[in-house]
Amino acid sequence: MRHVSRPPSPRPLSRAVPLLIMTVAIAAASACASAPRRAGAAADADSAAMRAAMLHEDDVARRSWGLGDDSTEPPRPPLPAGSDTNDAAAYVVYALGAARRSPREASRAFYWASRLDPSRADALYGRFAMLGELVGGGYHIVDHRARYDPGLSPAASRHIDSLMYFALVRDPFLNDRLSYEPPPTDSFYLKRRLKDPLFAGMLAYSEGHFREAAAKLGEALRKRPNSITLRVGRAHALYYVAQYDSAIAELSRAIATIETHEQEDIGRVYISKEMFHYAIGMIDARLGELDSARLEYQRAIAENLGFYMAHARLAGVDLVSGDTATALVELRTAAEIQPDDPALRYYLGYTLLQAGRVDDAAAELREALRLDRHWAAPHEALGRALAARGDTTGAAAEYTEYLAHAPRSAALADDVRARLAALGRGGSTGSRE
Repeated sequence: MRHVSRPPSPRPLSRAVPLLIMTVAIAAASACASAPRRAGAAADADSAAMRAAMLHEDDVARRSWGLGDDSTEPPRPPLPAGSDTNDAAAYVVYALGAARRSPREASRAFYWASRLDPSRADALYGRFAMLGELVGGGYHIVDHRARYDPGLSPAASRHIDSLMYFALVRDPFLNDRLSYEPPPTDSFYLKRRLKDPLFAGMLAYSEGHFREAAAKLGEALRKRPNSITLRVGRAHALYYVAQYDSAIAELSRAIATIETHEQEDIGRVYISKEMFHYAIGMIDARLGELDSARLEYQRAIAENLGFYMAHARLAGVDLVSGDTATALVELRTAAEIQPDDPALRYYLGYTLLQAGRVDDAAAELREALRLDRHWAAPHEALGRALAARGDTTGAAAEYTEYLAHAPRSAALADDVRARLAALGRGGSTGSRE
């Protein structure tokens, strides 16, 4: 087990540093859930109509993850000729290109990316960012306190904030490419600002120069040792250059800073430590430090008993350790806490299938498809479950659906075609609009 010392006031930086909002995101998940959301400065003067249209368009996702017929969903944006309309990555690329000129079109593209593959953190975060541009920028922190302006309804606020939450629990180290705002081109301004290690570190981070960012943010931390935001930013930069032990140390110092100030900051915004422990656990798991990873996930759950994805990550540790029974308990717990996450239901169904519990697996995989019928992966696993049960007709139907929904680059496509051929049926891929 790794022993990382935990020595070493939250203040958000410019949007130029991707996802430094992680420091308040999880705390806000509970605080913002019932609070009004402010109208964004980026909204047009006639933003009320735009907000109504966007939220109606996205209403199906607010009810769950996409239940409903196609008429209730936003239209698919037209991808360039030759693009694979079954490929979530193609929609992400399109959305990134459209984000500055047309946030609404980008939001639609991110929506479809998140439907074609709901496990993608970048698609969910992209929807959050674009909806924020169009219908309101969300809560903000002033002097360590949450402030809200009237704008969206509490239900709409919860929906938009939930997109950020679900993105971060999928990948707390998600590198957001949407929030970078290019600095002014005035050379004198740049020369003057680049002398400030904080600004220089933010700029380097935003442009993907993570080694330089880590160095500059380290300089800035010497002047601001209690800045949780800087600690998290530097931890992210170190993670991106595979300096994992140093990233853990920075996150651990952020935890220690929060603990030091918890008693001093009574009445201020509570910053939960769950995401920090969770992020450390993910690094430990990546390094094969399973005992340390398990401990950090357990600490995350102790901070928030409703942190469902920490249970799912614990299941992953159990599976690697060969303890399928305990893994299934953790996944069942996660699904009870958050029953409407199709990626989680697929993970549970897949694990049940691997354990030979084909009936239970089929039920979970069908639930994943009920939550997101555009996703190809559950069709393949459900086909295997039905085949194992002797239902060759059902298996063939699911394999056919898989090929109809899978991207052209799908690694399993040839294998699924072979299974269909063995069942006496052919199969071909095809993009669906």
